[in-house]
Order: sequence, then C-alpha cells, then structure tokens
Amino acid sequence: MGSCAILIDFGSTFTKVSAVNLESARVTGAAQAPSTVLTDVRQGLVRALAALHERHRVFGRPPDDLPILEDQIVLASSSAAGGLRVAVIGHVPGLT
Repeated sequence: MGSCAILIDFGSTFTKVSAVNLESARVTGAAQAPSTVLTDVRQGLVRALAALHERHRVFGRPPDDLPILEDQIVLASSSAAGGLRVAVIGHVPGLT
C-alpha cells in the first residue's frame, strides 16, 4: 500500500481500525476486535490490526505488537462510554 493512515476507535465493546490510502483518499480496509478495556487496550488494538492485515494486507507482515505502527500515520479516538482508563498529558484549561 502507498501512503497510508491507520484510524483507530477505542470503543467500550469493540476496537475498530481502518486503513486509508492518502494518495487516493479511499478507505482500503476496516476491521474490529473486542475491546480489552478492563486489562490493556493495546491487546484489543493488536487483535484488530491483525484482523485488518489478514483481510487487506495493510502491513508488510502480520502485526504482533504495536511497533508495526511506527512508520504509519495514526489517528485515534475513543467512543467508550466509561470503563476506558487513559492518562491525559499536556491538557490545558483552555482546551475542552
């Protein structure tokens, strides 16, 4: 795949990932895996990335850990309605 962005949504039930080809501005694949908000959200993310690769061959190799994202543009969001534990770094009062 050419220039690619990986979009991630951490939800309460599912972690969803999509791959977007930035050259054609098209979604080239999407997948999901059960979220692992009670243990470590990275586990569900790696499973979702593996499902994305299995269906759409997005990465050069099957992902087994997060370093697979080091050379990717990654945007993440959370639609989890409680239960997701995160740390906020760099939050300022004027930012909501």
